[in-house]
Amino acid sequence: MRQEDGADDELRAAGLAPTGQRRIVLAALAGRQRPVSALEIHAHLRTRGHAVGLTTVYRTLHALTDAGLVHSFARDGETTYRHCRYGPHQHLVCEVCGLVIERPVRDTASWVEQIGAEDDFVPNPQHTDLLGMCGACHRAESCHHLPSPKASAQPTASRRPKENTT
Repeated sequence: MRQEDGADDELRAAGLAPTGQRRIVLAALAGRQRPVSALEIHAHLRTRGHAVGLTTVYRTLHALTDAGLVHSFARDGETTYRHCRYGPHQHLVCEVCGLVIERPVRDTASWVEQIGAEDDFVPNPQHTDLLGMCGACHRAESCHHLPSPKASAQPTASRRPKENTT
């Protein structure tokens, strides 16, 4: 099966017609673990010879997001996008490097239900993003506390997780 056939099947299963624009945007997102902006996708497509406009990229991303094939994330005041596996899942999002790890609902459903029951709240179990720090960034952050002959022991501001202001 060609990669294009897989994209066509995925688009149809999500209720979308498999257009050329949708195929190339999905291909540009395929395999990425970190979300990217519409501008980054546009630049990626242009460098590969696709004559696609930025407005088309935005429209395509919105259609793919509405259909549940792509998830949007906020990064430094900008919306970024990542292709998700088909089906319900939650995201573990590193606030330092932007890594996104998908977890199936079956792994988190009881925790989400427990939180909801304890707080008299009905969460949407299919749209949960848990913000924190991935293992690699956590280990790197921990290393900043050790003296280094090449650099000071002070962590840089870019390595610290951003505070959630929402």
